Amino acid sequence: MKTNFQFIYLPFILLFFLFSCESLKKKNKKEKESTNNQLSRIKIDQENPFYFTFNDSTVLLLGASNEDNLFQVDMFSAQLELMKSFGGNYVRCTMSSRDFGNPWPHEQQPNALYDLTKFRENYWSRFDKFLQLTAALEIVVQVEIWEPWDFYKATNAWKKNPFHPLSNNNYTVEDSGLPTLINYLPNEKTQPFFKTVPALDNNTKVLDFQQLFVDKLLSYSLKYHHVLYCINHESNASFEWGKYWAGYIKQKAEEEENEILVTDMIDNWDASDGEITNTQKPNQDEQPNTNSIPYKSFVENPETYDFSELSQNNIQTGEVHYATTLNFRNKLIKAGNPMPMTSIKVYGGELNDEIYGGFYDGPERFWRNIFAGQAAVRFHRPPAGLGMEKLAEVNIRSVRLLEKAFSFHRSKPLNDLLKDRTENEAFCLGIPGEAYALYYPGCGEVKIDIGDFYGKVKITWLDILNAKWDPSVFVEGQGEINLKSSCEGKWAVLVELVK
Repeated sequence: MKTNFQFIYLPFILLFFLFSCESLKKKNKKEKESTNNQLSRIKIDQENPFYFTFNDSTVLLLGASNEDNLFQVDMFSAQLELMKSFGGNYVRCTMSSRDFGNPWPHEQQPNALYDLTKFRENYWSRFDKFLQLTAALEIVVQVEIWEPWDFYKATNAWKKNPFHPLSNNNYTVEDSGLPTLINYLPNEKTQPFFKTVPALDNNTKVLDFQQLFVDKLLSYSLKYHHVLYCINHESNASFEWGKYWAGYIKQKAEEEENEILVTDMIDNWDASDGEITNTQKPNQDEQPNTNSIPYKSFVENPETYDFSELSQNNIQTGEVHYATTLNFRNKLIKAGNPMPMTSIKVYGGELNDEIYGGFYDGPERFWRNIFAGQAAVRFHRPPAGLGMEKLAEVNIRSVRLLEKAFSFHRSKPLNDLLKDRTENEAFCLGIPGEAYALYYPGCGEVKIDIGDFYGKVKITWLDILNAKWDPSVFVEGQGEINLKSSCEGKWAVLVELVK
């Protein structure tokens, strides 16, 4: 009987053993995938929190594109692949639909009204394809969830928007509290759509559908590890609006055992919050800017925002542009809360007006941002930015050349080492006792103090507009070294102390 008992139950014992082994194998695989995901995820560098890490390496994010909502563009893959080929790894993605031919995110019913509980397949499939391709190319995507210009009078956007109370079958003008007519811009007045959160109007009728939209977005984006999140584009809404959505998406990510990095783009043109004098202010009749949110909100709310988006500071020019960014950086240091600074929009292109500047303002702002310690910079779309112009390409190529020889993430702004420097003449990043990089917006001549080092110094000039190095020269270095750039072209120089 004993032998029969063992014989009968042996298959079950073997089956249990095989099942246990398979379960353990799956568990180990899941844990390994989780570890790999954590390593590959876009995160903040632990050694230098002013920079990001991606795929377990510290990165400098550089980018350009001809559109803000690139996933809405036919053949967006060509732009992404071209940008990747010249060193780009950072792109913007607004969830915008106001431009002609762009589909909206919601499904339109036979009666021409939208249903805010149903979503348009080709809008979201394009978004998913965009995320798939950028992930494959290792291009970091900064998603802007709310695009205010889709909800105001510009290009009649509000009239076309599915959230307009006369455009959907989910709520009415009366129960939504939303206006039918908006004859103002977001920098003139905040419309009720951006006041629905509990700390403001607590308009749950609309908020429920806003959450559905954000949930839909996250159902795609949380599958990927190369996405940064920005709550708004040029926000003039209350701080409470951005704070609510930052908390909301972080909670959703946590429920998926995911970690994300969140910021907001406030429509404030001065990163110093008025502490730097002579800042540029656009014509108040054309650009009234009623925003009261100061940049110090990033400094004071690290639990809400993980990095700081400074794009609107890029209307500043010259020395003031650099000084405002550095002022903000110093506040982060003083508060003990260093975080990456980003500029997903660097202005300066063919528009060539008093606000956005011209072709050469774009590259100068691009380099100054990097030399003020920013972790991510991208040329804005035309006409207010260079987009994919050759001038943008060659500047990105040149930064990458410099990066191969100089570790940006190990450096810090060190303009105080420059002697005989005039405003906007030269900018310095340094790894003290090792190497220094200088950028010249024009021709210039400065001295750099290399301290008590004595020995050979390697000096190599970078021809930015041709993206190539000049031959290196060696000098006997001690105290101060004179560095004079050519007045033809644009230049950077690398100074290396030879041990």
